[in-house]
Amino acid sequence: MILQKLLFPKDDGLDREMYVRCNAHRVTLEEGKIASADCDEPICFDTYFGSFSYQKWRKYTKLDNLALSLAIKGKCEVALLGLSLRGGAVEKTVLRRWLVDHPEGEAVTLAYPDNMDSELVSFTVTPLSEELEICGGAYTCDVEEAALSEVNLSLAICTFRREAYVARNMGMLQKEVFDDPASLLHGHLRVVIADNGNTLDANDFGSGFVRLVPNKNSGGSGGFSRAAIEIMEDRSFPASHIILMDDDIVFSVDALERTYTFLRLLRPEYRDSLLGGAMFRSDTPSIQHAAGETQTVNGIVCNRIGYDMRSCADAVRNEVEEPFNYLGWWYCCVHAAVFARVQYSLPLFVQYDDIEFSLRCGALPKITLNGVCCWHLPFDQKVSAVKNYYTARNRAIVNTLCFDDYTKARFLRDVMRTSARCLFQFGVQDVPLVLRGGEDYLKGLAWLAEQDPTALHKEIASLCAKPAPGANRALSGQKAARRSRRHGAKARLFKTLIWLNDRLFPVGGAEANPAAARYAYRGRSTLASDTETAGVSGWTAFRLTVQAAGRFMKLAARTYRRYDAVKAENRRMRAELTTAAFWKGYLDL
Repeated sequence: MILQKLLFPKDDGLDREMYVRCNAHRVTLEEGKIASADCDEPICFDTYFGSFSYQKWRKYTKLDNLALSLAIKGKCEVALLGLSLRGGAVEKTVLRRWLVDHPEGEAVTLAYPDNMDSELVSFTVTPLSEELEICGGAYTCDVEEAALSEVNLSLAICTFRREAYVARNMGMLQKEVFDDPASLLHGHLRVVIADNGNTLDANDFGSGFVRLVPNKNSGGSGGFSRAAIEIMEDRSFPASHIILMDDDIVFSVDALERTYTFLRLLRPEYRDSLLGGAMFRSDTPSIQHAAGETQTVNGIVCNRIGYDMRSCADAVRNEVEEPFNYLGWWYCCVHAAVFARVQYSLPLFVQYDDIEFSLRCGALPKITLNGVCCWHLPFDQKVSAVKNYYTARNRAIVNTLCFDDYTKARFLRDVMRTSARCLFQFGVQDVPLVLRGGEDYLKGLAWLAEQDPTALHKEIASLCAKPAPGANRALSGQKAARRSRRHGAKARLFKTLIWLNDRLFPVGGAEANPAAARYAYRGRSTLASDTETAGVSGWTAFRLTVQAAGRFMKLAARTYRRYDAVKAENRRMRAELTTAAFWKGYLDL
């Protein structure tokens, strides 16, 4: 049985070191083939896509008799490797060596030893003839068909005006899965798209395997819940697993195939595990941004952020299992039985809905695998002032539901810190949105369940300041550097804190500085935090700061009166607001 196909570099913008490492001058990389000419240097597959997550497959699945299958033309030496992390460094162990000599080309199968202690396994191919071709390969194992689980995947995609991304991804699935009977996923994959923007046309997809569902604009929580409910109630395609997937990502069919094969081999005790895909930024495609995170009472801990998957060491380090409790909904595979038991999202619109769901799943195993990943539009390119409201409100809701030690003092601390961050980054116009989020949290989930999500979102969006002319002109790099040298890092920080970043003695001006808030001390500038927020003069900012301080004091007084009652109400109503019956009423179905 094929577990994982050998991937060759494609014309997809990814560095070749994520696939294979070799002499770039003497080895030709083509889609589906590697050709070596007069080169005796090894071709290494100890890479992010080329290696195999042995320990995780061994722990969670019925893996048996792991082997490497290669189609080789020419003479070479193949070395099977085990990769482990020892004292922070990668230890490579040669497990077995084979001499392969097939001038006309032939497939060979090379077995790995049993019960290895390596985190990853991989291999190298060292050419011994002037011409060598590797025309394909895969990691395989022996397993009886009766031992495999029946798996049908349904993608649940929530979209809001991301037509280009949706068209690209559906076109890829149509070509590589739905129209290809030889595809591993053919007959085992469906897609349900909840269109919150109501801008897509079902006729554009031309496939009975993609279902478009127009939906009320209820944010990510409403879109994902609607798609998951549609999947769960679809008797024509009994999905065993639902993959919650963002609309603005780029993914590959190979990631879905690895997911499908892994699920088919899962041990019964891990049937309800959540499998998450790593997230890479589309502008830095080899740098991992998230692969299993941890939500704590103090915030999110990013466990594996910044790993460079062109590095063998980072690829191995990425496979060392660490405890985490949160898998993002850019790519999160959930067993249908978990939805039947745990139910759906809370009506949080956006922000923290996936965190709350992951925490509600409790001790269910949460797994990531090398190569199961996607590329996401960078979050800093999606910044919106309105998210300050949802972050302040939903963070408090989730923390009071999931952490007993999230007290009223911690709640006020979070509101104050977020407000201070907006203030010090010249986003004083955003502070009222943060305070409104805190105020609406104190109204409780019963109030939230009665709101029309579309109308509430429009109301919050109307509170965002509108861009002023020239509000997005950035401070030049040279000017920022001069300002930095003039004040010095420590002196600048001290003065910034003492004078509230120019708030006590504003100097006026209306030049926006979205890129360099840290250089703004005593500069005649204000900061637009994003394209929805206006630059304001120094004296206007001073007035808004005073108003925000008074509003925060009122929020603090109300918190000490209402917090305990709201916390108890939220915990009591949580189960009711995550059912299919609630969502059908909430979405006017």
